[in-house]
Amino acid sequence: MVDGKVEKVFFALLRAGLWEKEVRLLSFDDKDLPELLRLAREQSVVGPVFAGMERLRKANADLELDQDRVMQWIFEVEALERKNKAMNLFIAELAERMRKADIYAILVKGQGIAQHYERPQWRSYGDVDLFLSDDDYERAKRLLVPLAVKVEPEGVYAKHLGIVVPDSLREQTDTARAKTWVVELHGCLYSGLSSKIDRELDEVYRDSFERGRVRSWMNGSVRVPLLSPENDAFYVFTHILQHFYKGGIGLRQICDWCRLLFCYRGKLDLQVLGSRIKRAGLMSEWRAFGAFAVEYLGMEAAAVPFLGGNVDVDLDLDVNENENDNLNDNLNVDVDLDVDENDNLDVDVDLDVDVDLDVGGEISAGLKRKAGRIKDFVMMSGNFGQNRDMSYYMKYPYVIRKCLSLSQRVGDLVRHSRIFPMDSLRFFPKMMLNGVRSAMRGE
Repeated sequence: MVDGKVEKVFFALLRAGLWEKEVRLLSFDDKDLPELLRLAREQSVVGPVFAGMERLRKANADLELDQDRVMQWIFEVEALERKNKAMNLFIAELAERMRKADIYAILVKGQGIAQHYERPQWRSYGDVDLFLSDDDYERAKRLLVPLAVKVEPEGVYAKHLGIVVPDSLREQTDTARAKTWVVELHGCLYSGLSSKIDRELDEVYRDSFERGRVRSWMNGSVRVPLLSPENDAFYVFTHILQHFYKGGIGLRQICDWCRLLFCYRGKLDLQVLGSRIKRAGLMSEWRAFGAFAVEYLGMEAAAVPFLGGNVDVDLDLDVNENENDNLNDNLNVDVDLDVDENDNLDVDVDLDVDVDLDVGGEISAGLKRKAGRIKDFVMMSGNFGQNRDMSYYMKYPYVIRKCLSLSQRVGDLVRHSRIFPMDSLRFFPKMMLNGVRSAMRGE
């Protein structure tokens, strides 16, 4: 359990560092620095929180901090800078190697998003995720697998393969192979939550590879393709939800989403983005996470599209007569029965209501409650669920491990149903089906 005072300081420093804004705290005890560092590690936001600490020290010249405790932060931030610099060099080399092999790959998440931070080198790095067309996915496997130090089991249905490759793709000496990066190949962007979402992600595929709607990042002298801003915002958000519903999500991913939206505020094609969110049935989640971003991460409300005003949203059963939300009488029920190519039935039920927020531009009380519950889950689970110790699972037989995993998913379903009751029920059948598939494959 996180101490309430420490949590408030943690979020204040994160907001200051994320947006490079001045911060003043009525009380700050440097004895809390180890606990703040623990939280920052759990959420993979050491860099932004330390940036906030720098802003605090500049605003409070007489603030004295224990130098030994501060040095722990400095060591970690300097390590982040070195690793991010090395990863950028590796991505440049990888992109050139793939270009020469006539493989077109789009970098998703990770270092592409990092460029939208005030201090890109202070963002916690992860894997190198590459999005490829069907043909290039196969070509990339043929190129990289022979160079790999390790190859993970392939997700055939999701067209996903994790490959551990050496830092230098040119040298194959033992020294060169000692330093490695994880490269994730994605032949599609698969959520595993609902067919509606996956259909929109398939549209992102067509938009990117057939229509050529992409942007790029100049990584030194190498041009690296990225998703278009609208597709990137949509994909990053679905990835947040994928981990939110399947084990746990950290603040780094939500900060990524915020920085992307903020940097493209006023430039996004809202018709394209809004239609994609609506067709995927995710407007309720979008607005709730937007409220979380504003309330806890200091995001400008105006930079979050569709947060307020007249919009069609999924009914979230969180409005009552005691709140200041005026509702129209227009309630639409949409039942979507979909049978995919593998004869799997997917049932989507949308209850839509036109909502007119009459709260003077402020976030409604209902959305604030949702934001608070999202915050509680994020702080409890940690980045990708790292606060959940699963190590004890391994001592049990395979079937028992799967049952324990199922019990956790059911517990999360109950918890999330307090935030998104309809979608928690809507996503659960497909999550269960994917779990059965995984069990049958022995994964």
